[in-house]
Amino acid sequence: MEIKDSDIVIFSLSRHDSFISSPSYSLAKEFAKNNRVFYIDHPYSVKDVLRDWSLLAKQNKIKTLLANGDRYKTMAGFDEKLTVVTLPITLPVNFLPPGKAHKALSNYNDRVLFDAIRKLISDFNIQQFIFVNAFDPYFGVHFPP
Repeated sequence: MEIKDSDIVIFSLSRHDSFISSPSYSLAKEFAKNNRVFYIDHPYSVKDVLRDWSLLAKQNKIKTLLANGDRYKTMAGFDEKLTVVTLPITLPVNFLPPGKAHKALSNYNDRVLFDAIRKLISDFNIQQFIFVNAFDPYFGVHFPP
């Protein structure tokens, strides 16, 4: 079955500009040949930003991450059919044991993701879409109705 003329939202554990090859980003590029695709990069946590500050500054990502800079980046060569979405900074939770604190911070991170998807839907007038969580088990645990 061929997917054509659809809106596809892909949320991935890999970032589009990672030095490691990303099968999910390759899939996004393939889908973008016949569909409008929104590739949501794995979010940076506070810990990631502090650790990688100089690299992120060189890549001009600090403004987007800290202030509400342009979170959408249209990828060259795809006639505006492939857009990468950068999420706001999230909170690190994986070091916490299961319990109330982990659940509360995880819920906050899910809100960051789903608020960004709601904004994406509004900003790009998306009526229906296919959602693919490309193995990011840390987010989207509590999918809203």
